[in-house]
Amino acid sequence: MIQYGSINLNSVRVADLTAYLVSRKWKPAEFARKEELKYVSDIFGMSLLIPANEQLSDYVDRVEMLINSLSELEERPFISVISDIITPACDKIKVRLSTLQFRTGTLHLGFAVKFFQSVRNMLIFAECANNGHQTCFTKATKKGIAYADQCRLSAIMPGSFQAVFESPLTPPASELQKKALAYPNERRLLLDLMTGLQRMKSAHESGDMEPVVQDASHRINANICDSILDMKPDSDDATIDFCFNWDQIWPIPDQPNESLITFDSRSFETIKAISQAMRAASTPVHRELIGKVISCSSKDPIQQNNDMVIVMLTDSGKKVEVQLSHDDYRKAVNAHIDGKNIRISGTIEKYPKKTVLRDYSDFDVVHDSRLI
Repeated sequence: MIQYGSINLNSVRVADLTAYLVSRKWKPAEFARKEELKYVSDIFGMSLLIPANEQLSDYVDRVEMLINSLSELEERPFISVISDIITPACDKIKVRLSTLQFRTGTLHLGFAVKFFQSVRNMLIFAECANNGHQTCFTKATKKGIAYADQCRLSAIMPGSFQAVFESPLTPPASELQKKALAYPNERRLLLDLMTGLQRMKSAHESGDMEPVVQDASHRINANICDSILDMKPDSDDATIDFCFNWDQIWPIPDQPNESLITFDSRSFETIKAISQAMRAASTPVHRELIGKVISCSSKDPIQQNNDMVIVMLTDSGKKVEVQLSHDDYRKAVNAHIDGKNIRISGTIEKYPKKTVLRDYSDFDVVHDSRLI
């Protein structure tokens, strides 16, 4: 048994080797001996032979020789190459905390819980930002939670404190899809997160937060800012590095395989100010709406203790959902039947797929109409 760190060479499969070589643009070629598979590289101008069967008596020795060759060609440590070979396709975010208290590479458990929850929140709201362009979210979406929970925590490396989070990638179905840069959702949201972090860093360096706060794509939102602030240890000399490592199964033209973004101790005030500005921009607005009821739903209109929801179409063409009391719901149903307008006031909250009026008041059935 040959062991490298925590990795046993017996655990390396032929499928792992071939997938890795293909992702690095090695191409299969014909070879006479069925016990071996041949791969050629235009980049390195050479070929490699790999064992075709894991039952071969010298399989482990051959794997070790192959990885040694790849390590020399790629100019990377043996352990890094073998780790990438046995790891499913994924992009990586390396998050490193640097301060004197972390020089041993350890965290107090109390802070560790907060740190990992904050990273999870950042990934959740990165997914939220990818699907709904808002400056702030009142709650996490199910899709965001599902994405963050499928990400993996890789081995923690000593030094300062560094953790690697892996975002699983769906491989391309064809070369055409790869050439078209039709990235899967999980790649696109990390690219947006990286771009957002780069813009925050630029905002700190230039002293101008406006491009980040007013960015219509909202790659960064207040929730992501708060997550980063919560990762910061209570130390004046703390810095946080985010290093994005892109799996070459989905190449990115004109983009290095690793992208490093560093926030030093002075950056956190800027991040806090951006968060506050975004939250101010997303403060719910109290509005009066006038429009027609286009749908009504209630589990039991007779019972008064269940959800009674209407959807109204305002004169400006917006659909707004409102949960009403029993008496107002009956009035809304009658207005719907009679084709009359309703007037209602409340706080507008916008979500990716709907707009909701909350804390309503001044409900009435009217005959006139006007724009919002």
